Amino acid sequence: MVWPQFNTYLVLVAGIYMMSVSGSIYLFSVYSTDLGKLLGYNQQEIGLVATLANGGAWAGVLGGFMYDRFGPRPTAIISALFVFTGYFLMYLATQGLVATSSGAVAFFAFMMGQGSGWSYTVALNTSVMNFEAGDRGTVIGVLVCFFGLCSGIYTQFYKSFFLGKVSDFLLFMAVTLSSVILVFGLLSNVAPKPEKLNRRRVLWCYLIGISVALYLAIINVVSIFFQMKSLYVAIPVFFMFSWFLFILVDTKIITWPNKDEVSESEDEVRESLIEGDLPTIDGLPSRELTFFQAALHIEYWLMFFVFMCNVGAAIVTVDSISSLTLSRQPDLEGKLVSPANFPAINTFVILFSVSNTLSRMAFGVLCDFFASRMYRCTWLIIAALIMCCAQIYLAFASPNMLYFGVILVGLGYGATFSVLPTICCEVFGVKHLGGTWGVMGLAPAIASYLLVSLLTGKLLDFFGEEHFIYVGTNWDDAQKQCYGYICFEYIYFGLTGLTGLSMLLAIILRYRLRNRGILTLNYRVMSLCGFKNNPLINEDEK
Repeated sequence: MVWPQFNTYLVLVAGIYMMSVSGSIYLFSVYSTDLGKLLGYNQQEIGLVATLANGGAWAGVLGGFMYDRFGPRPTAIISALFVFTGYFLMYLATQGLVATSSGAVAFFAFMMGQGSGWSYTVALNTSVMNFEAGDRGTVIGVLVCFFGLCSGIYTQFYKSFFLGKVSDFLLFMAVTLSSVILVFGLLSNVAPKPEKLNRRRVLWCYLIGISVALYLAIINVVSIFFQMKSLYVAIPVFFMFSWFLFILVDTKIITWPNKDEVSESEDEVRESLIEGDLPTIDGLPSRELTFFQAALHIEYWLMFFVFMCNVGAAIVTVDSISSLTLSRQPDLEGKLVSPANFPAINTFVILFSVSNTLSRMAFGVLCDFFASRMYRCTWLIIAALIMCCAQIYLAFASPNMLYFGVILVGLGYGATFSVLPTICCEVFGVKHLGGTWGVMGLAPAIASYLLVSLLTGKLLDFFGEEHFIYVGTNWDDAQKQCYGYICFEYIYFGLTGLTGLSMLLAIILRYRLRNRGILTLNYRVMSLCGFKNNPLINEDEK
């Protein structure tokens, strides 16, 4: 079948829409209590479902290799199937039509997460390859910010139409998310030649992202003090997302290849693209590494462990935000508590989403803007420092202090996701980005299992034996849940040490890359100094 060649900015818009539905794993904490109550899960079982959802999203190894071998469209089709199947089976579980054990539902969540991860791969990799290497930070920033914004958007839909109706919400997510991924995934293609980024057009994307993020933040803060109809709050988001179409003004949206060119497959186009102009920055060619080549270098594993520590610390807060909020409320021990009486829980999800979004955009632009004056790894060190400060703060935070703590977590989390893919592209190239970044995605998956399911779940159940509240709408369906500062104090003390280690590893990474000639202050200076190839490759590997 002969596919038309879609404009790179249409592909970028398609990637933004795909990203805006791929981050639904962050939404789990909003309906996790309702889901656990419906299926009769304890805290550790809820943590298992959350862990496998996160693990599925970040264990993108198969999706990455699939993309490298077959390109964006087949990967997007399988992604849509995974998302639909995962959410639909979770819906059937809530109806009692399939297995309802925590292990079975966790597997369904894993499938949903896999689909989200594959969609992320399609959106990110395609646009990275469609634009020149010097613009990667900005392109990655605008894409990943909408991945972070997903939870804020769909929190509004849950509050507007499905509050307390978790079964209907899961069915809605199955149909909506898979449809978006399928439609916009089919519009994704790699351009025959990378383009110079038109920053005015991308600025429009940033303005829309900022508008949506600030709108959601303001609405949720106002809703704490005033009663608002959530339906009227959700509708404007639709209109804001339609504004992306203005990016396509004065562009040729579609091009049909000549008959003589039909025989050239997309794989061949991608191969010639990567071997040609894409690896060159200011006359400095870089060599492309497969995952197996990259894995031989300690720099790859330093990135891996920084990723694991930073993201793992944030996932603990995101997946436990409901428990954290209730545990810090005064004078509730031994009482019946309904999460619906604490709107701050949903507000925290929105604040995380907004700060995460703004951080991804800001760090993406700053990385490119200061490329001639600052090492990119410096921004990674800053991200680790922010995350470390957030863990110390949350260990002692009172209920009213949690707002700022969640914002700090979102800032550090978003910065990590914006900076690390850019560094990975520059150090190891983009030809095999699906594989190199896909394997690196195992880092947050491992962190999610170790920190959420094992550490957090077991500690909450342990301390909850002596200090607890009953969570539910009535005594018949209420479940015990850990209560008091002791529930999360030791968890955040441990995470403080972990993120401190992350900062140290980022400093070591910066030192090693600087000494080996990668990510120097200016690529022209590198060229003048005699660096002609990627210094990470030894002479005997050439």
